[in-house]
Amino acid sequence: MEIGPTFDSDGQCCLQDSEGRPIILRKSVWDEHQQIHPDRSWFKYNFGEIKRALSNPDEVRKSRSRDDCELFYAKVRGVRLTEKGMLVEPKPRWWCVVVVNKGNKREVMTVYYTDRIKAGAKS
Repeated sequence: MEIGPTFDSDGQCCLQDSEGRPIILRKSVWDEHQQIHPDRSWFKYNFGEIKRALSNPDEVRKSRSRDDCELFYAKVRGVRLTEKGMLVEPKPRWWCVVVVNKGNKREVMTVYYTDRIKAGAKS
């Protein structure tokens, strides 16, 4: 099991979407997310599922509020809360990775765990 992202010397983790296009996760974004939401420190145990949301999404939506953002969703039945502990959900839930397009670069803006897919045009 992969625990959290591995960053290069520039503080970047290069991921890919289902079309092989690069998407950058910055260490500053990951760290800020962990600091703002310390109750979500368990996200690191689910990094494989977060990556899968990008590389093999169940659904991709265009953001309704921002033209430059896409939301990548991966359906799951549970999450890891510790390295060995799993929480199984009674109903399917989703990992959502929000990607912002910055000219010729695409970057992860945020990641969240949700019970529904947000409205927005399918990509």
